[in-house]
Amino acid sequence: MNPFSGRLSRLGFLIWSLPVLILIGFPVLSAFSDTPMSAIGVIVIWSLLIAGMLLAILIGIRRLQDIGLKRWLLVLALVVSVPFVYIAWPALLLAPPKKFKY
Repeated sequence: MNPFSGRLSRLGFLIWSLPVLILIGFPVLSAFSDTPMSAIGVIVIWSLLIAGMLLAILIGIRRLQDIGLKRWLLVLALVVSVPFVYIAWPALLLAPPKKFKY
């Protein structure tokens, strides 16, 4: 089964965005702490960050397929990371699904 195939509704996108925020937010917040980290802590932080980014790409692609847009638009949004957070996420959340004929 291909994890990049299928559709993701608005509610599903919102629900799956919460783990992404946790997986990416925790390493970002821990980077600003004053306590030094061990090598294992750095590996765990990077692992969480990469897992969060992969999950964000996965749910973004599935939501784009539900809207009826091409996958490369997610790559365009990820290249410019600030608009992805502030523009693309609400746009993906609020966009109506495409009516598919079965």
